[in-house]
Amino acid sequence: MQEDGFEYKLPGDEEATFFRWARGYGAKDLMLIDRVTGGMPIAEFDETIREGSLARGPVMLAVMATSIRAKFPDWTVERIMKAVMGIDIVQDVEFVGGEEDEEPTAVPPASGGEENENSDSSSAESKSSATPAATSA
Repeated sequence: MQEDGFEYKLPGDEEATFFRWARGYGAKDLMLIDRVTGGMPIAEFDETIREGSLARGPVMLAVMATSIRAKFPDWTVERIMKAVMGIDIVQDVEFVGGEEDEEPTAVPPASGGEENENSDSSSAESKSSATPAATSA
């Protein structure tokens, strides 16, 4: 079964890296969500995610940031912010998994494998397509 997420070529890398959708509530995650969304209250952020919409740019970028943090838990908030703020959603990102007409699917919390097993990540929902406006989580 293919996991939902996105592929993005990090600055300095030759190939794109796959990031599974992940949303966490550790200190780094909360700082990333706050910075990327311009201080959106966490309850509003969560409600937007529960409604299945990543159409709001800052919310999509915040979930991308927490997904990057889940894969690279040792990275600093500044390094993750630099990676996220360099993203051009249309040209640099390929959304993976899901079908345009299907309902959003839950993705398990980030843990195990190359991700941090002690992560506070909770599940994120996602729906993918080639265009960000149609993408939901």
